[in-house]
Amino acid sequence: MATPVAVQMNLHPIRNWDSSDVVEEFKKFKQKAQLAFKSFLKGTTDDEKEETRAKLAATQEQSQRYYNKHAQYLPEILGGQHVHTQDPITKTWIPAKVVSRAETPRSYIIETESGRQLRRNRAHIRPTPKLSRKTCTTPAALVTTPTESSPQRTPTTYQQPNNTPQTPVRSTRSTRWRKNILPPVRYR
Repeated sequence: MATPVAVQMNLHPIRNWDSSDVVEEFKKFKQKAQLAFKSFLKGTTDDEKEETRAKLAATQEQSQRYYNKHAQYLPEILGGQHVHTQDPITKTWIPAKVVSRAETPRSYIIETESGRQLRRNRAHIRPTPKLSRKTCTTPAALVTTPTESSPQRTPTTYQQPNNTPQTPVRSTRSTRWRKNILPPVRYR
């Protein structure tokens, strides 16, 4: 007599086989299928696992080699140096001053303009650029004394030093492929 499993699989006893033989054959087939499926789920055999790990290690090593080819350390920042630091919430750069190095690598203790002391990684600190060649001059005729009722701002003008030549500089930019980019004719 056939079991319900054999009936569901449309396995019927063959003339020479007893129904119990069919059930035994089905059990063997089912066990082999389960083992194959489990090994498929686990990630296959041990040899294939080792081969996959070796490929992964080789890929990671190659990626590390290409990354380190052009990677470089950021220069050190001195204590007391004026810097800008990135606010992690607003992503804006705010002025600050370096107090000292922190214990962890590439970290610094900085003090913001509001007086807060923060620890920041070197990646979030940029040195404040030095002043350009333009000098700030305030003509004596433009300076006025502020009164108590209406405070006024002192107007300032930026002038270039007289010792530099005032010839127009024709600048050309180039692309990555070294093709020169000229400015439009109307701006030359």
